[in-house]
Amino acid sequence: MTLSRISPARWLTAGALVAMLFGGGILLHVRELRLDVLEMAEVAAVSAATTTTARMEDALEILGRTVGTVEEVIRFNPDGLRRDNRALHDLLARQKALSPLIKEMAIISIDGLLLAEGQDYPSPPLVLLDRDYVQQGFGGTARLFIGRPVVSRRGLGWLVPVSRPIYGPDGQVIAVVAAAFDPAQLAGLVAVGDLPAGTTAGVRLVDGPWLTCAPQWQACVGRSDTDPAGVAYGGHDGVAGAVRIRSVASPHYPLEAVVVVEKASVLAPWTALLSTLVALGIVGSLGAAVGGVLLYRFGRRSDRAMVALADSTTRFEARVRERTEELEHLARTDALTGALSRRAFLADGERNLVDAGAAERPVAVMMIDADHFKRINDHYGHAVGDAVLRDLTDALRQVLRASDLLGRLGGEEFAVVLPRTPAAGCAEVADRIVQAVRRRRVDGGGAAIRYTVSIGWHVLTPEEARAVDGLAEALRHADAALYRAKATGRDRVVASLAAPEGDASAA
Repeated sequence: MTLSRISPARWLTAGALVAMLFGGGILLHVRELRLDVLEMAEVAAVSAATTTTARMEDALEILGRTVGTVEEVIRFNPDGLRRDNRALHDLLARQKALSPLIKEMAIISIDGLLLAEGQDYPSPPLVLLDRDYVQQGFGGTARLFIGRPVVSRRGLGWLVPVSRPIYGPDGQVIAVVAAAFDPAQLAGLVAVGDLPAGTTAGVRLVDGPWLTCAPQWQACVGRSDTDPAGVAYGGHDGVAGAVRIRSVASPHYPLEAVVVVEKASVLAPWTALLSTLVALGIVGSLGAAVGGVLLYRFGRRSDRAMVALADSTTRFEARVRERTEELEHLARTDALTGALSRRAFLADGERNLVDAGAAERPVAVMMIDADHFKRINDHYGHAVGDAVLRDLTDALRQVLRASDLLGRLGGEEFAVVLPRTPAAGCAEVADRIVQAVRRRRVDGGGAAIRYTVSIGWHVLTPEEARAVDGLAEALRHADAALYRAKATGRDRVVASLAAPEGDASAA
């Protein structure tokens, strides 16, 4: 049979089949692009959930160290547990001022009475035995306990409480020290900035209530809906059709970060292409006579749409990659001073302790705080305060060895790990730092500003370095020593009370 004898009906049938096959191929390709876009949205959501969990862990580590400092000070002076002791209020007020995330701190007696708080002196005679964080504190566990969000009886709004027991000399619980996060401040730790519009995210206790969420924390805090697709974390409509990502990434705390991204927002480029595909299929069915021209035109249009979608996908991947690299850099380096970030310092410090324990060598830990830093900020401005922190970092680097770790833990607080350093060596280095800082001057707009530092230090034996919580305990001891250095006049070095006999000297 020659081509001239093929009937128009067969030409039309063949053209229609070609159009259907072509349209089917486009449909399969666009479907694959749709899956790729959803997969990238899932990767971005997992990255945001992981970042949120890491930020929450950092915040809890700071708060745990703050609570631990109060616990250690009271443990060495249990007779001061009285409502009329002004020093208790001053201690809590100072520790509360160190972190903007802490909204309140309190000490509760063994019978549940509020003994002191960081806000008012004297504290009101409140009984808090009905609070879970008080009950858990009296239960005897030494770990930091995260309580259910509560509404403050002092008119402070919603609070996210944490607590830890205080032990007396006989090993029995004598009081509970508690602190509270502000859910509005915690919402700033939820990483949703680079995700599509319509994204909601939150942090909650595992199988418990929400602690905070973004962008509307008031919609979720304190609610106990255990379904991450529910409206408990942001009043989000249409969640049933959303990409839902859950990350339970904290090995230390019973926390869960949840990120929910709307499919409609993620699939907007794909949806724009879908209308082109439908039009292409309709026109293709008209027949072979006009099908070739229309297929060519719509094919070009489809190609442009798919190229645009591919470009959009590539840009989205690049944003996720750049954001991930930026987060990794921010996680390692303090942007103001160039010192290690808190998280990087703790991770590298743990590895140093492992090496010291394996080599049977001691390792020293210092806590360093710029004296009267708030006064410098208030008098000269934050720009000069930042210059002081950078100058202090430079002074520390000139004294420390290349193998020593220097990290900024927050505000004007720095920490140092000195590998293979005994007590005498640590005391000598600390004294050199104090002497070097005394000689420093910072330009304060025409005035040469002098500043000083206080240092608390602690040395771990190889056995202590091998302990699971060796670095955390060393930082607690060094922080308590730093507190005593501040209380006894500042501009000095004080050794930990837990240092080996003969090592608790001060410069």
